[in-house]
Amino acid sequence: MKGLFKELDWRGSGYFGFPIHRDQPDFVSEEDAARWGTFESILAALKAGRPSDILQLPELFDDEGSWVVRRAYCELMADAGDRRLFEKIGPAVRNVIEPTYAVQWGRVLCEWGNLSVVPDILTALRNLIGFDDAEDLALALGKMLDSTEGDEFAGTRFNDIEGFLPVAEARYKKLANLFGSDNLVVLKGERFSVARLAELTLDSLNAPTFDPFMRRKFEANTGIDCTSFFDSNGALDSVQATTIVADFLDSDKLRAFAPGQRYFFRHAIAD
Repeated sequence: MKGLFKELDWRGSGYFGFPIHRDQPDFVSEEDAARWGTFESILAALKAGRPSDILQLPELFDDEGSWVVRRAYCELMADAGDRRLFEKIGPAVRNVIEPTYAVQWGRVLCEWGNLSVVPDILTALRNLIGFDDAEDLALALGKMLDSTEGDEFAGTRFNDIEGFLPVAEARYKKLANLFGSDNLVVLKGERFSVARLAELTLDSLNAPTFDPFMRRKFEANTGIDCTSFFDSNGALDSVQATTIVADFLDSDKLRAFAPGQRYFFRHAIAD
């Protein structure tokens, strides 16, 4: 826990930080706990395989006053949302009804990872040129499309939207041609599978800098508690984290995950 409020902390307990317990070290106040009540209720249902409340998340995001909680709603949308949800928020991104929403919900679509959203993201970025936070959306799209070697966007500045757009569009067309369709989920420019996600997480753990986004995706899909990826100060424990991921790859648990299928806490999501 950092600061004076609870957060969905990917260097801490992540999705396993909820429900909030009063005896947890990061408990701050009853008022702060109450702010998270709806989020943790929906999270608990989704962990149990009950996605009936998922379509409420855009309205809950809209009504929420805290940007910390709003960002948590966005991450939950991206990790547990289904096609109905993404079709619901798509027009707000494509038409840039409000720039901040277009960026935040555009990031949700990129973190979902279905290649078919790229044309709408590119349209949004064209309309967001000059908006300070547009770089965040470009970064999310780059993370979705870039190769594991990280060279597809080499030399591209994500804050130069006009320069970024043709590179991203060319990469999208290349991937759609490679796969024969744009209706599939990709991560780092590869067809998504939980097995490949685990391998990419392992690769990231051996890189000079580990991206906590990979921990988030691994935890969300497998339902494995990855709190011990980091120590109590938020520093990466690469040995412990590597052990967790490697043990998963070597186990029979992997058989439960079908190629191309997204999951939330081992429950298949309707894409």
